[in-house]
Amino acid sequence: MEPGVLELPASTALPQVGEIVEATSRDGQAVCLALLETGELAAFEPRCPHRGVPLCRGTLEGGLVICLDHFWRWHASSGEAAGGGHPALRTYRVERQGEGLRLLPP
Repeated sequence: MEPGVLELPASTALPQVGEIVEATSRDGQAVCLALLETGELAAFEPRCPHRGVPLCRGTLEGGLVICLDHFWRWHASSGEAAGGGHPALRTYRVERQGEGLRLLPP
């Protein structure tokens, strides 16, 4: 497998619109998946870069991931911070691969 690429098996539960779920890659790495209102499936790191809070327990509003611990916000598709000057999230490009998904570095 290529460096930085995660593969998710066909058994991965996908989110509903406006929902964030945690998924595990074939090699055991956790990642968050979010289905945006536009129909885009976004993938990003599972922990807040500030305090390590699980972002899969956060909320998704208008394409923004919101950490429930301190309410930092990021654009789910790009990982860019939405105000506040905090660090960006690591995101992945999502590709369908047979029945599963491949998550590639942006």
